[in-house]
Amino acid sequence: MDKRPILIIEDDIPFAKMLDQGLGRNGLKVHLADTAKEAWNLIEKVTPE
Repeated sequence: MDKRPILIIEDDIPFAKMLDQGLGRNGLKVHLADTAKEAWNLIEKVTPE
């Protein structure tokens, strides 16, 4: 299974947290981002050089 982080941009926080818990059980890291800028920062942080 691919263990790279995935990014969710989601304004429905309860739904996003539910996804986070479900995916987290499968060993995937979930990042929640509220804005495009925050999403970009997360992408830069988790993208290998």
